[in-house]
Amino acid sequence: MNDPRPNVRGESSGADGSVVLSLFVPAAMPLFAGHFPGQPILPGVLQVHWAYQFAAERFAIDGEFVRMTRLKFQKPVLPDDELLLTLAYAPEARQLRFAYDSVKGRHASGIMEFSATALPI
Repeated sequence: MNDPRPNVRGESSGADGSVVLSLFVPAAMPLFAGHFPGQPILPGVLQVHWAYQFAAERFAIDGEFVRMTRLKFQKPVLPDDELLLTLAYAPEARQLRFAYDSVKGRHASGIMEFSATALPI
């Protein structure tokens, strides 16, 4: 995907190795156009994509994506929303957990699982 990412306004690390990013999703982002006219929301696939992109820049994730589990979209992400994205990678389990939260509550969460080795093309 070639969509722009939200503005990262801050980043912190937890004692457990997790990372929390403070994000701002500007209304001017082109990804809101057409999704949906008159009531724009951030597509869920972009929330998953951003979580992976930000995690891949911060953790040594190897192997290939295998599956997504416990994926939930609880509240829509709207233009100009401020979010906290929590990322936690467990290398022994080969799992990336993510959650988007704001003052409105939990927006989305899920677990990405990866293979032990890169899959052949």
